[in-house]
Amino acid sequence: MTARGRYSSWLTRGRQTSWGRVVRSFVALASGESVARLFGLVATLILARNLHPSGFGLITLGITLVGWFGVVVDAGTETLNIRDISRAPNRFREIADRVLGLRIVLALITAACYAAGVALFAKSSQSREVLLPFALVMPAVAFNLRWMVLGLRQARAIAIGNVAARIAFLIGVALLITNPGDVLRVPYLQALSELVYGLVIIAIVARGFGITRPRVDLEAWKATLRGSLPLMVHGFARSALVTADLLLIDLLLGPHQLGLYAAASKAPLFFSAAIGLFSVSFLAGYSAAVGDEAFDVFRKATRILIASSVAVAVVLSAAAPLIAPLLFGHRYEGSIGSLAILAWILPMMALTTPYANALIAGHRQLVLMKNTIIGAVFAVAAGIVGIEVVGIEGAAVVRVASASLVLVLTYRSATSDGLAPRLGEIAFRRLRRPVARTLS
Repeated sequence: MTARGRYSSWLTRGRQTSWGRVVRSFVALASGESVARLFGLVATLILARNLHPSGFGLITLGITLVGWFGVVVDAGTETLNIRDISRAPNRFREIADRVLGLRIVLALITAACYAAGVALFAKSSQSREVLLPFALVMPAVAFNLRWMVLGLRQARAIAIGNVAARIAFLIGVALLITNPGDVLRVPYLQALSELVYGLVIIAIVARGFGITRPRVDLEAWKATLRGSLPLMVHGFARSALVTADLLLIDLLLGPHQLGLYAAASKAPLFFSAAIGLFSVSFLAGYSAAVGDEAFDVFRKATRILIASSVAVAVVLSAAAPLIAPLLFGHRYEGSIGSLAILAWILPMMALTTPYANALIAGHRQLVLMKNTIIGAVFAVAAGIVGIEVVGIEGAAVVRVASASLVLVLTYRSATSDGLAPRLGEIAFRRLRRPVARTLS
């Protein structure tokens, strides 16, 4: 029996509800992420203490820029193919081989553009020396199929890859980053970590489907890009929502203030990762559900996200005066106010998650893209004013306001199109109208 045949047979024998699939996937991802985040937290604290705020700010800037350029490398292929592979797992190798080839080409082009941009626009020779090697991260990211394998119920592979990557990074940081001059080594460690992540996932999935190999298929690449382009633009806009303030602070206030703000954002970022993991698990399960089952999955997910995110936001905001100096040292006391404000981005992100995924599952990527662009434009324009007038606390307020705007727009789009229930229907456990789904 072929690998695809074995998987189809297993799938038939072991069917589970869509909500059960969401929960199992999330538990596996969250378990791996929790362990990985602990290793990542230790590495972050070592970097923050050994590099001081200015060096830590430069590293944060590099990772932020890589995140922006990495959107092109991904080109929306991961999110788009969660949906498609969830509905046709037997097509994984067909899809993955072509996507991997496309991602490698995009990574090489993107890395070259990034390097040219840093060489031309870096503010100082030190910034140039630190930021330029981050170009190596782009090809490493291309090999990470990550969320695509959720369609195969391979959340465990993602968890293992995530932990392995963070361990590799922590070992490198602990051995090689001991003083401010070692900041030049961090980009290489970041690239190594990303490569480990992707290769571990490929190796684990290969046991059932064979090794994924890059394949050149221009027609398939064109079709993929046509479908994923709105998601790629959405990714750019979403990156602007959550990282434009970092770039603006670097430009307007300098690396030291950026280092403080980066420290303030670490705690909310830690918990927002859990929302992101739940998001991809939800998309995989929701895409495979229909009718009343889809509504049940949506209702349960929304209730859990709202309750947990509000609870975490309250704790983070109240404990901000203790968290910042305890974790990062007294040099970072200037981050307390920003942390107390940024905590409230979590409920906004949490409630946006199911409605955004409902748009993707319903083939409304273009609508989601437009909503996120509006939020991103607001984030940049208002961010400039907020930073100039108030400083990093103003940047924090704008980030929360931007997330709230996207929530309102996304909720309106998903509910008006009939792709998701309204909050009143969720609260009272009544489905007043069917959830419109486009599964083709």
